[in-house]
Amino acid sequence: MVQWAHDFNVSHAAVGGLLRLLHSHHPSLPIDSRTLLSTPRSTSVASVAGGVYHHIGIGTALFKLHESGLLPITDRISIQINIDGLPLFKSSGMQLWPILGIVKEPVVSVVQPFLIGVFAGMNKPSSSSEYLQEFVAEVKMLSCHGLVLSDKVVFLHLHSFVCDAPARAFLKNIKSFTGYHGCERCTQTGKYHCSRMTFPDTDSSLRTDEDFAHMTDEEHHLNSAPSPLVELSVGMVSGFVLDYMHLVCLGVVRRLLLVWLRGPLPLRLSS
Repeated sequence: MVQWAHDFNVSHAAVGGLLRLLHSHHPSLPIDSRTLLSTPRSTSVASVAGGVYHHIGIGTALFKLHESGLLPITDRISIQINIDGLPLFKSSGMQLWPILGIVKEPVVSVVQPFLIGVFAGMNKPSSSSEYLQEFVAEVKMLSCHGLVLSDKVVFLHLHSFVCDAPARAFLKNIKSFTGYHGCERCTQTGKYHCSRMTFPDTDSSLRTDEDFAHMTDEEHHLNSAPSPLVELSVGMVSGFVLDYMHLVCLGVVRRLLLVWLRGPLPLRLSS
């Protein structure tokens, strides 16, 4: 019954109503859905970066996927990470910053994202180092020592990060895309035109993972402290893919639809 409730995403109210109907015929069954589903009474959180953070863990999530039969055993598991902020209420500044993962290798039958950790606060985390501390420590441990699944040691590999531009700048501790040195792919200095930051050059030197690690372009980084993610095996340039959803679906396509429906959008001329 527990598996049925999870597989079909049955609400707690519906499970509770069914349990009350069955209890007279099966007294061993609980009458509360929280008892049946082993809902924890409390969750341990830590004060981190101006809010509270709870780390579920990559190992815990992968173990559950393996138990459910969705994750086959191989020598290495490659995962992709997504981090972004989302508001909870219109009347409050409370927001969540979850860390999500998804298995890229081996190929799984059902692609199912899993929660690694979640931050809650009135603003985004004040420090990427504090926010990512437990995540970075666990990735380093699983990459070096591995995770035991069915008596086999499996090592973790980070495939890439998928985030929108503001989240990428926060995680990499670099200038925003609105800054003069905010381009993540090349070293050109931006030009402010029509109230927008533009990067018109097409032949500028490209950024590399090695240059980023050595912070050769000091103007690109916010301060002398590097991103905590440089300690991991993922490339800080090549490992952060450009987000198709925000760039194309919510960017170019949205702008085209507005032009087709409302006509050309007026340009805001700078003074």
